Amino acid sequence: MRSPVWLNEKNSLSLREDRAGDIRLDCEDDVSCELQSDTSVFMQMFNGKAARLDTCRHLLTSATGLTYRTWTFAAADDGSQLCVKNASGDIAVLTIQIKQTTLREAAFLQLSMHVWKRAA
Repeated sequence: MRSPVWLNEKNSLSLREDRAGDIRLDCEDDVSCELQSDTSVFMQMFNGKAARLDTCRHLLTSATGLTYRTWTFAAADDGSQLCVKNASGDIAVLTIQIKQTTLREAAFLQLSMHVWKRAA
């Protein structure tokens, strides 16, 4: 598990200079900030239970197409969990520790991240 992971509009989860990492934070939309990915898909846990590998694997089987490559923060608070699957078949749980999206120019997330390699 990696904790905390810092994500804002200047970096990505792979922490590449060119922000071409797999998961990026975007706050250009007037409605809400969102996570975007070119290759990963997202599903939020809404049942209040801790996300586990089998739960994420089950949820992510139906997460196909471009709709699941963007995830909006409107329904997320501190403690919210996201299941994420990348193109390599890795599955991760991202848990929001701190979310600051009110001031768009200073938006950031602090996350904990647990990754299961090639678990899909």
